[in-house]
Amino acid sequence: MWFHIQGAGRLLTRRKGPVTRMILVALVGTVWCLAGGALGLSVWRDIDRRAGEMIVDVVMQHHTTDAEIRSIVADLRRRPSVARADYLSSEQVWKNFSQELKLESDDLREVAAVPRIIRLRLQSRIVSVSKTVVFIRSVQDTYPESIDRIVWPRAFAEMIDSSRRDVIGFGGVAGTLSLILFLLAVAYAFRAEIHRAGADLSVAALLGATPGWIAAPHIIVGGVCGLVGLVFGVTLVVIAREIGSASAPWISSVSAVEILVGALLIAMLGLLMTWWQSIISVRRIARRR
Repeated sequence: MWFHIQGAGRLLTRRKGPVTRMILVALVGTVWCLAGGALGLSVWRDIDRRAGEMIVDVVMQHHTTDAEIRSIVADLRRRPSVARADYLSSEQVWKNFSQELKLESDDLREVAAVPRIIRLRLQSRIVSVSKTVVFIRSVQDTYPESIDRIVWPRAFAEMIDSSRRDVIGFGGVAGTLSLILFLLAVAYAFRAEIHRAGADLSVAALLGATPGWIAAPHIIVGGVCGLVGLVFGVTLVVIAREIGSASAPWISSVSAVEILVGALLIAMLGLLMTWWQSIISVRRIARRR
């Protein structure tokens, strides 16, 4: 191990060009992948946040008693699909209605029949056209004599469905291409470094050294360069997250810990690619001796 560390130190000092190139590749690749992943995750969570704001109003029959309505509310609250269920009396419904329309008098209250409703907020994972329809049918079938109708914003649910499809489609394609480009860039940068070490590798192969022993110093060099670029890249992404959250608060839904986890995954992929490139290159040179 001491020999490998000494060899890696000499490579780092003698081959400044390839080392700088590897650091820049790791830096740019880290920033690109982490920023794209954090942006996609924050957009997805913002869609979930908006989905959780959808309101479903269950309009009750006029003959349904308050006790029955409160029993239905208690039952709905126990359902895993429901995030919140509130009973609004006729007075509360009228108060909300007048506040939204900014009515200054209650003259219409005497001529308008205001129903009693149960206001629901569903779990964000349930907010889609198909799942909401299934949920509403289930509620209607459970209380057919107590419920008059159920009102919900179908257009809003369609918008949520469309937004999710866009994120999955474009995000999946962009993420896959970014990962492929990152791995290709790492492979090219390391290949350029180990190509310059071809003469040293040939000598070591002629002396009978194993591929793992020959490649060890170059793997260390790749790991050190990748770590330096990774640290700078993570720092830039975290700083950009703090600055960007001031104008776009939804960006802050991705925590610094999640960014670090993403950086760890990138480091593992980069190290695996570095090891694979080194072993392949050393074996190819060993076959030429």
